[in-house]
Amino acid sequence: MKAELKGDAEFGGIEGDVKAHMYWPDTVTFGLAVHASPKLIILCDLEWIDYSRFSRKSHLTYSNNLSGFNSPFIKDMRDARRLHLGCEYSASEKIILRAGYLYNPWCVPKAQTSLIAPGNTFKAINLGANVKITKGFYMDFAVVRAFASPRRVNNSETGYPGTYKTPCWGIDIAGSYIF
Repeated sequence: MKAELKGDAEFGGIEGDVKAHMYWPDTVTFGLAVHASPKLIILCDLEWIDYSRFSRKSHLTYSNNLSGFNSPFIKDMRDARRLHLGCEYSASEKIILRAGYLYNPWCVPKAQTSLIAPGNTFKAINLGANVKITKGFYMDFAVVRAFASPRRVNNSETGYPGTYKTPCWGIDIAGSYIF
């Protein structure tokens, strides 16, 4: 998918037009679910994301007043290879308990690491539940904890050297209705 975005930009009092040319990366996922028992499902999937093409094709273009900022979004990205593991346990007819693990190796090179693209290798653990509220209506709740491996950047092409470690907590809440 290709997206073209246009708008105005101002940097240090200099105004100009900006265009973002974005080629969304292709993604391939292969998954497997094993019904270990009538109440327990074990899940695994591997995901590949074509960030190297995104990196080569996606870029920003500024008008003549700001042409010094013309650049790719993030140079020299490598493709992502993610691993997801999980399980579901049917505690009752109304409650399904879920747990998951994500391993995401870095895809942003150290020289391109910045506050916008920290490029850390991270692992995430989530715990949650799917609750049947009424016939056809379900609510999902989950708590997520991400653990990032620290990344020390000395030779930054983006102007943001330093140590990047972005551990965080998250909460997911979703509702769904099945017709």
